[in-house]
Amino acid sequence: MTALQLKAFCLIDLNRCEEAIALLEKILAQQPDNAHALTGMGQALLGQGRHDQSIDYFNRALKLNSDLKEAQIFKGMALYLAGRYDEAMDIEAFSTEFVSRFKEQLATKVQPTK
Repeated sequence: MTALQLKAFCLIDLNRCEEAIALLEKILAQQPDNAHALTGMGQALLGQGRHDQSIDYFNRALKLNSDLKEAQIFKGMALYLAGRYDEAMDIEAFSTEFVSRFKEQLATKVQPTK
């Protein structure tokens, strides 16, 4: 990962998505097949609530590297937030992450019948 990519990911973490998008556009102009930069662009767009656009970037990243777990998880998140729940849960990496993170919360909502 380049320093520019690292900066873009830090900006995403700081919710400075517009700045991250500008950096990622520069990276992708020079390296259109950079799966990590495509994933970062998807994350930044997801951070702006642009779910459908982010899914396109995750799909492009996964076309280059179908094993890229981050892209799988974030694609699932984008699908879920876009209301496409079944499609999201069909992504194994996302459903595993989703269930593991919310297992306790799900368990408290399921009360045994008396």
